[in-house]
Amino acid sequence: MDDIILEKASFTFEADERRHSTRGKGVPNVVARTYSHAPPPAPEKKLVINPAPLGFFASAVTIFVFSLFNLHDRGITIENAGVGMVLFFGGICQIIAGLLAFAAGNTFAANGESAFTCYGGFWLAYSPFVFPAFGLAEVYANHPDQYYNALAMILAGWTILTTIFLIGTLRTNVVLLLFFLLLDVNLLILTIAEFTRSLTLQKIAGGEGLLFVAVAFYAGAANLLNEENCGFNLPVGNLARG
Repeated sequence: MDDIILEKASFTFEADERRHSTRGKGVPNVVARTYSHAPPPAPEKKLVINPAPLGFFASAVTIFVFSLFNLHDRGITIENAGVGMVLFFGGICQIIAGLLAFAAGNTFAANGESAFTCYGGFWLAYSPFVFPAFGLAEVYANHPDQYYNALAMILAGWTILTTIFLIGTLRTNVVLLLFFLLLDVNLLILTIAEFTRSLTLQKIAGGEGLLFVAVAFYAGAANLLNEENCGFNLPVGNLARG
């Protein structure tokens, strides 16, 4: 006669099988089996990386300083004092923010590695114009027009790139849209100012740059302050459809 198997599952670490023999007694053998199952592992806590505040604040503070320089605030007309800001905060810190954004899976705009890394590279590329050790002033000493035209061409290239980023923000949020719009306008004004060597346009760029700085600080704060750490979220004006 066939055995009758009784199965029972339990969450233990031991397996047990017991056979109750009844052979020869006219009834089938009864086999009791207990299966063991380890408890499910606890879910791993995912590390959340948000480099956006670093990138936004690095951009905001650096452009804040250079906007004041463009305005000739307090009589400052020499930009060499901003070398450290350009190299470390505007340059290296934004590149770090971009690499962290890449690790976090963000690939676009000011929340992603594309823009942060690009603008970090911009500030490093701009540093020879404010860092005397590079010797650009001596190289162009007898050709000042070439110096200003070369700088204008560099700024024109960055204006084009910023326009591309701006188009990519049309369905993100209002803050991000304003961030790239004001930055694009600022670069455009500076480009024209360098081509024409216009002090008036340079000062206009300085004033417009301060508007950008306000938006950049707000964008950084909106990514830093949230319900978890301060009990509220700053509105950014969602433009996404659907």
